[in-house]
Amino acid sequence: MKPLKTKFFLIIPFFITLIYILDFYILDSLSSQQFWCVEIYREFSFLNFNNLRLPIHCDEGPYRFASESLSNFFDETNPYQGRPLFILSISIFRNIFNILSFLNISEYLIFRLAMLFIQFIVLFFIIRIFVSLTNLDFQSKTDYLIIFLVISTPSIRWNIFFSSVENLTFLLFLISIKYLLSDQENSNRKNSTYILLGILSLAHMSAIVYGFIILFFEIINKKEIKFLLLIKRIFYLLVFQFIYRLTVYFSDYSFYDWHKEIYNQFYWIFNVIQGKPPIADCQTLNTFWKCNTLVTGSFLGYFLILILYLVSIVLMSLYFKENVPELIKYSLFVNVFIFLFWSLQGLYEPFRFVNYSIGYFLFFSLFIFIIMYKKNLYLTLSILIFQFSVFYLEPYNTALNIPQVNVLTIISVLLFLVFLTQFSLKKQKENNFTKYN
Repeated sequence: MKPLKTKFFLIIPFFITLIYILDFYILDSLSSQQFWCVEIYREFSFLNFNNLRLPIHCDEGPYRFASESLSNFFDETNPYQGRPLFILSISIFRNIFNILSFLNISEYLIFRLAMLFIQFIVLFFIIRIFVSLTNLDFQSKTDYLIIFLVISTPSIRWNIFFSSVENLTFLLFLISIKYLLSDQENSNRKNSTYILLGILSLAHMSAIVYGFIILFFEIINKKEIKFLLLIKRIFYLLVFQFIYRLTVYFSDYSFYDWHKEIYNQFYWIFNVIQGKPPIADCQTLNTFWKCNTLVTGSFLGYFLILILYLVSIVLMSLYFKENVPELIKYSLFVNVFIFLFWSLQGLYEPFRFVNYSIGYFLFFSLFIFIIMYKKNLYLTLSILIFQFSVFYLEPYNTALNIPQVNVLTIISVLLFLVFLTQFSLKKQKENNFTKYN
């Protein structure tokens, strides 16, 4: 695995650069939409490069402010006090990249470089776990194309250039899948996963939810409950949050839960139980599921082509008596519960939260089928081109709830039809050969 680590440090920056060129220069001219929460600055300068294009996300200001000092972090204007590990990472890398100040690089650019490096680290671990799950050996160029395929997943590639923790959710998903496939008898390795998820909850609270999902899976898989082990693992999941909150409680600072105070996210359920009136839309028993259904339907409608791809492959696999990979079954298990979790939040944005469950399942399943079907080049290119047919942040447009057909979409569909035809003919020939011999 050591040689692969070195390769990842080289190929990931190359793919990031390629994605940047594709999204902001080559494909940019094909899209004329208004971006959600993002402005594309087209006259950015870096060293001797002028008129560079740079996406500026609305979360950038809070992260930049919060990572400047401890007092800023605990200021009520910082909405991300629940992510101390992530903001600490930004602060550390900002201090490291300060050594570049002799090049007359601005404080703002140092912040952006720190964020980009953090996104690179997250991508590095995403790729490492994905390679471990799929046993890619990099003996063929298609393996590198599959890595590019993973990084080019719409939500993943967009968040590379943001001040955002969203790619962490895909990493948490992969960690969960890795756990479900791991040695069931290796207790120490199992415990270390719960400790890791507990630590990562300080970067994204949903890590605890992933921990409870795999805990639930283990209970139903073994059909027994070991109470001492259960309590120990719940302790691992929660102890780091407890230590953090306790430390803040005994400090000169106070914890301000922005998501509770401003959005009442998840806490609306307690208001319902206590009979209190809602403070926002979609936060009553009569409206929360309706709102979630509308957003989910919009997502499913927009990605209908991708869904048809997956359904076609599944049906073809069943017809030719091919086993559905275990990875896909585990993915479905995890993402059903992640979908149920986010459906209860009482805050329904287009694309993002549905993407954490259904989106990850769709794309991940197709990646696994590509590997299952011997890394078929037609299928690989079809999915890759489809991903880039989804223009920059396009699904965030609430007016779009059907597939947006363009030249890349048509090419993707044609390549997919070639794959289906080629594979069907091949299997029929193999079946006929078996039948007559």
